[in-house]
Amino acid sequence: PEYRSKRTIEALWQGIWAYINHYGIGVMTGCASFHGTVPAAHAEALTYLAHHCRTNSAWDVRAVAGRYCSMDLMPIEAVNAKAAIAAMPPLVKGYLRVGARIGDGCVIDREFSTVDVFVVMPVQEIGARYVNYYGGEAQRFAA
Repeated sequence: PEYRSKRTIEALWQGIWAYINHYGIGVMTGCASFHGTVPAAHAEALTYLAHHCRTNSAWDVRAVAGRYCSMDLMPIEAVNAKAAIAAMPPLVKGYLRVGARIGDGCVIDREFSTVDVFVVMPVQEIGARYVNYYGGEAQRFAA
């Protein structure tokens, strides 16, 4: 949609940064979605995430046993990193650029027709480039 412009997303991130600073937030968590309910349709991207973007032991999160689906869907040697990243939804790519990590496994959400991955973003892991860019004008946003 038209309202999802670059400037709109930048304003959203500036507001989030102001909120983080105002309330002393240490970590942000949530999920990000791939379209459809078949993880294999996203095999290259999910396998890439499983091998290169996992959370560390301090923030390791695993999908609940009854809903867990492996993200390691193909041999890592067969994954083309560039193609895997290109196949990811823009939101997932954006989270990764900022410094987010992905939990273990994905979950199929049949109600929303998505394959969801858990995203963990410790604030201290956010790259300086993004802190400077989004934090520079953050004071103009009321939290």
